[in-house]
Amino acid sequence: MDKAVVRLEKLVGTDFVSYAKIFTRDLALPVDEQLRQSVNNVAHLLIATENDSMRYISPGQCLSCGSICDLERMQKVANQSLGYLKRVQEEICLASCTGNEKQRLLDEALQFLRSLRSVLHAFNKDIAKAEDVIAEMFCLTLQPQSAIHHCKESIQILEKLYHSDHIVIANELVKLVSIELSVNNYACAKKNLARIDHIFSRHYGCNYVKMFPYLRTLQR
Repeated sequence: MDKAVVRLEKLVGTDFVSYAKIFTRDLALPVDEQLRQSVNNVAHLLIATENDSMRYISPGQCLSCGSICDLERMQKVANQSLGYLKRVQEEICLASCTGNEKQRLLDEALQFLRSLRSVLHAFNKDIAKAEDVIAEMFCLTLQPQSAIHHCKESIQILEKLYHSDHIVIANELVKLVSIELSVNNYACAKKNLARIDHIFSRHYGCNYVKMFPYLRTLQR
């Protein structure tokens, strides 16, 4: 809300159509026109007038219900959780770390993930990053099925933030395919490899495997 509030205060005599455009003009990542129009329509509803005045327009205030969030505290919790996850990730990679110790660290990591989800938007990129870290930890503890679940969770978030053919999605799918092959889930791996092939071909051309030989190994 912060940037939008400042810009709204500078406007005089602007109608609500313009207000809605302000909230949808500077989206952080590119979206298609249909999605932009959907956001625009929702913006009209969220800042509808009530007794000839705008409602729920202040920093930290929910545009939908008007509740106040302590944004500074939430950001502090998010930063701490991310820091703890990084520390746990480093510890679990140590060769001297025993099986029981790895499981304890993994349980801690899951707690930090829940804490992160409690203060960030469900499609926040930091949650996608955390899910990716958790997936790696499950691989290190030889729990591939759980790793697949968290890897998919990360991809689902990124699909909300990026275009469906973005190279970021393909890179994450490579991780997912490698885990699926480790558990002989060839049907899902084949499906995801086809999507990887489509995205990499679009970005690097049909001979992309010469640039990324590990993909040829996965395909084989």
